[in-house]
Amino acid sequence: MNKARLEKELEQALDTFADETNLLFDAYDQTPATKGDLCELSKQVYYALNSFKKSLLDSIS
Repeated sequence: MNKARLEKELEQALDTFADETNLLFDAYDQTPATKGDLCELSKQVYYALNSFKKSLLDSIS
């Protein structure tokens, strides 16, 4: 995998993370986050990091 493809895949992972978290959480809501909110956020962080890991490992194989 070349640098441009890796950059594209990492950018896609970031865009997916941003889209998913924007759907889950209203930026203008003043309600404090709940334990459920934090759980959902942690899942989205995990998915993004896992996608990064896959792309990086694919780039060095």
